[in-house]
Amino acid sequence: MFVSDSKDGVILRVQVQPRASRDEVVGPHDDALKIRITAAPVAGAANKHLLKFLAKRLKIPQSQLSLKSGATSRAKSIAIEGMSADEVRVASYRRAFERWVRDKVVLDIGTGKDALLA
Repeated sequence: MFVSDSKDGVILRVQVQPRASRDEVVGPHDDALKIRITAAPVAGAANKHLLKFLAKRLKIPQSQLSLKSGATSRAKSIAIEGMSADEVRVASYRRAFERWVRDKVVLDIGTGKDALLA
C-alpha cells in the first residue's frame, strides 16, 4: 500500500507527474499514490509545490510534511507527522469520492430533489 505507519506519523509513497495541466491525486500506481502537479521539476520547485498541495489536501500545516527520499526522482517518500495511515488514506480519496458522487447525482426535475443515477 502507498502509506505506512512510522514512529512519528506515516510515510506516504508517491509517484509524481510534473508539468500536468492541474494538481490532482490520480490514484494508486504500483505501491505508490500517483499525483499530478503543475510545477516543473526545476530547482526543487516541483517538490515544494508537491508539499504545499499535500498540506492543503490533508488540511495540515506544511511544517508537518517533509521529503524523506526522491528529491530528484518522480518516486518520492513523504513523512507526515501527526496523522495515522487511515487518516491519510481517507484524505487522499475524499475529493475523488466527492467528484464521483457529484457526477452520479442529478436534479430530478419533477420533484426538485436530488436523485442518484442508476
